[in-house]
Amino acid sequence: YCSVVLQKASPSRWFMHSLTWGLCSVLSLVPIFTKSYGDAGPWCWIRDGTHGSILRFVCFYIPLWMGFGINFFFYFMVARTLRRYAAMSDVESGNSSKETTQQQHRLLKMANHLQWYPLIFVVSWAANTFIRVLQAIHPAYSSSFTLAFIHVLCDGTFYQSVGNVLAYGLNGPVRREWAQLWSTIKEKRSL
Repeated sequence: YCSVVLQKASPSRWFMHSLTWGLCSVLSLVPIFTKSYGDAGPWCWIRDGTHGSILRFVCFYIPLWMGFGINFFFYFMVARTLRRYAAMSDVESGNSSKETTQQQHRLLKMANHLQWYPLIFVVSWAANTFIRVLQAIHPAYSSSFTLAFIHVLCDGTFYQSVGNVLAYGLNGPVRREWAQLWSTIKEKRSL
């Protein structure tokens, strides 16, 4: 975002790591100090109950969706800026040379590729967030086997990881490397 949209250097890595790990540490320590970790249905997390529901949202779901909002804004702004760069490269060059067209194509492809990450996030976390909201509104649903099963089945971290690997790993250069590796393996097996 800083490099593409603002055209300035990114904040230091030390600052970004301090902010990220510091916030995560504080949010992880809150349930320890309030003695709220314990049985949470199918796993050990922040205990069920009114206090536990509040802590789940304060320590996990609200920061999770705030992070999504911030990242969505950054992705949107970067994609919009890349599309503008692609449009400007044709206007500034005054012609439509092959090099300009390839550059435009790369910029537009990069901008289009960025749209997958927010979509993957929403698909990964919407079901579990909905279940937790439902359980907070109706505590009786906390003991529902069906909701617990769906919650386990829709594990956001797993689906987000797989989705990100597919979105990032299925680009042209990576696919070519996999194809080359696969052909090498097939070739060695045939010997």
